[in-house]
Amino acid sequence: MQMTNMKLSIEEKKDMDAPTLVADRPAYPYGLRINLEPEAVKKLGMKDVPSVGEKMMMLAMVEVVRIEQEKHMDDTPEYTVSLQITDMELSKGKPSGDDRDASEVLYGSKES
Repeated sequence: MQMTNMKLSIEEKKDMDAPTLVADRPAYPYGLRINLEPEAVKKLGMKDVPSVGEKMMMLAMVEVVRIEQEKHMDDTPEYTVSLQITDMELSKGKPSGDDRDASEVLYGSKES
């Protein structure tokens, strides 16, 4: 699999409409950041809090850019994790050699 780096070039940053210095403009295009709220963090089974700057795989390369921790009255911490997509690949069709449909890949075979 060959992922494409999505970082904006200096020229792409210059073309942005915002009246800011090129150095202050975002490194990646709008919409490539994912925020995982506490419910999603729990659902994914993330027991250890990642560090900002740590790389993780998600069918795309992402970088942890922010961690927010909130403690409740019962001292149970909840985390919100913000991920910046840095590299990704999009392709049509199924992975080579895989004859299953998408629902079978995600949810397993219907046969017991």
